[in-house]
Amino acid sequence: MPDFVNNRSNKKMTQKQKLVARWLLRGTMLGLFLIIQLATPCQAADATGTFSYQPVEPIPGFSLTSDFPTFVTNLYKFGLWAVGISALIMITIGAFFYMTAAGNSSQAGTAKKLITDALLGLIVAMVSWLILYVINPNLVNINISITKQPAVTVTGK
Repeated sequence: MPDFVNNRSNKKMTQKQKLVARWLLRGTMLGLFLIIQLATPCQAADATGTFSYQPVEPIPGFSLTSDFPTFVTNLYKFGLWAVGISALIMITIGAFFYMTAAGNSSQAGTAKKLITDALLGLIVAMVSWLILYVINPNLVNINISITKQPAVTVTGK
């Protein structure tokens, strides 16, 4: 049998793997908490049939809005900007590590991996947007309309 089958299949999780697993679990729990918190403050429809939403703080770079569809659109745009800015920061950090490697192949390899991962993340985000746009341009133009449904009355015999 190959060496990697015998050694890795029976090996217990290392300390680093346990730490990564804990952080993934915490991130998942935080994400679920935030989704619940964003969905909870929605109020019932008013007389015109539209829903109002009043966030506590505006999304950075956007004005405070009480319209829930506009809030979701702004959140989507903020996410795209955050991916781009994060990629730029990671490429800059990787370039700094690469310049300061001074012949240390381990540090140069780490720097190359940082740059590659940042570019890969940016490409994945842009390709996912492009695929949605090619399938149907309306998929990337978020248009949420929430209207009040008329009441249904049931009559008996």
